[in-house]
Amino acid sequence: MTDARAWVVVATECPDQWHANEADLLHSRAAPHLHQMRVGIRRLRSSASLFRPLLRDVPGAVATAHRLRALALPFGAARDLDVLLGGPLAEALPRRARDELWSAREAAHDEVARVLTSDGWREVGAAVDDVVGRVAALPDTGRDDVTDLARAALDKRWRRVVGERYRLRSMTPLERHAVRTQAKTRR
Repeated sequence: MTDARAWVVVATECPDQWHANEADLLHSRAAPHLHQMRVGIRRLRSSASLFRPLLRDVPGAVATAHRLRALALPFGAARDLDVLLGGPLAEALPRRARDELWSAREAAHDEVARVLTSDGWREVGAAVDDVVGRVAALPDTGRDDVTDLARAALDKRWRRVVGERYRLRSMTPLERHAVRTQAKTRR
């Protein structure tokens, strides 16, 4: 498979994943739907990073990835509150603190709903489709398969992860989380 075809396959699947959960999330505000939307968005953004050598010359590709990230930022706050309220820590909190967290969760989900019903969200979805179409129409670059691009991208990310292994014990939780994020991106 060519690098362009490989990215088109990935980039087509990711919006399908978030669109499949979008209506359910707007209707129910259920944590699994938000989580699956975020997974699809994160996968698309990761693929844009992994395939940067291919996408950097595709008009609109980089800008679309940045717009998608900016629009999806509120999803993280809602997800964090879903996880907190669904875990054992929430049960240990005083009733008033739990009620405040639930109010914060509702406000965060209101923001998610605002994003999902906005013109900006529809526009970024159309922009993703446009970029996928542009990449699908690229002429063959002479590469028979995506192996070289994948190997280089994965090796780069692996070096980032293993390069930090000796410092893990001395890192702050935020620094360790950054290493974890790098490992997840590689996965």
